[in-house]
This record gives sequence, structure tokens and C-alpha cells, in this order.
Amino acid sequence: MPKTRYFGYQIPNTNATLIGTQPKQIVKIIEYYHKEREMWKDVSVPSRDQISELEEINITCVFPLAKVDHNIRAEVRPNFIFWINSNAFDYMKEVAASYEELKREELFKFQTLPIFGLWFLPEYIMQGLRKYKWQQNQQQIDEWLSERERDLDGAEARVILKRVRK
Repeated sequence: MPKTRYFGYQIPNTNATLIGTQPKQIVKIIEYYHKEREMWKDVSVPSRDQISELEEINITCVFPLAKVDHNIRAEVRPNFIFWINSNAFDYMKEVAASYEELKREELFKFQTLPIFGLWFLPEYIMQGLRKYKWQQNQQQIDEWLSERERDLDGAEARVILKRVRK
């Protein structure tokens, strides 16, 4: 079986990254946004030379109030890795279960926190996300979320105590 190739293009001056298994998917999504959504008008369609072949892709998935060391590594396809924080785990399972509604042309729109970028991913990756064995991480995630909840409750109690003492 031939190795899957990944191609990427980051839209200049944005946090949007387009990933495809073929360069034409990247071209098509920009054309789609020009025509159907009347967006990205100032973004020119990249030439083949501007689209990079990528060896490995890592995407961070997290929401506010995360514990930075509470991440799982989910390699959903060869060399395509999601680093999923415990507080984004349920969200990622939901995305995996219903990714079809995120479709834009041949790619799928994906985002957690804006600082980690807006991504457009091929169906091959979204199918891998759906097939990922989420249950293998559930016990660890539950432990981390319990710890996070205790820490947040403790922080809230300290804030209340400080207010009472003033």
C-alpha cells in the first residue's frame, strides 16, 4: 500500500491551514470560499510550488482552563497526530461522530481555540478520527478531569475565602 501523502498551505497573515491528501483539495477550498462564501477574496489561489508536502502533522486540541500536561497523543492516521487535552476529549469524540456537517468542498473545517489555528482537513483524516479507539483513553481522561475539577473547586474556594476576609 503506498504511503499517504499530506500537502499543506497556510493562508498568509492568518492562522488558517489547509491540509489535503492532494494539492487540488487546497486549491478547491480557496475557490469555494471565493465563490460560495464570498470570503478570502484577498487570498490568491496558491501555485503548486506554494503548497508544501508535509511529513508529519500535529494539531493541538484544547479549551480554556486546561492543565498543560493532561494530553493524549491520538495518531489517527500515519504521521497525523492530534494532541488532545482532557478538556477537549468529549468535543473531539463529538467531532469524530458528526464530522460530515463540517464539510466545505472536499475538506472539513476544524478548530478548538483560535490560537491553535483554523484547520481544513481531508476526509481521510476525519475518517481516521472517527475510527480512533476513544475508549482506550477514557479512564485516564476521567482521572485528569476529576483532578482538574478538584483544582478548580479549590481555587474557587480560595477566592471566596479571600472575599470573606476583606
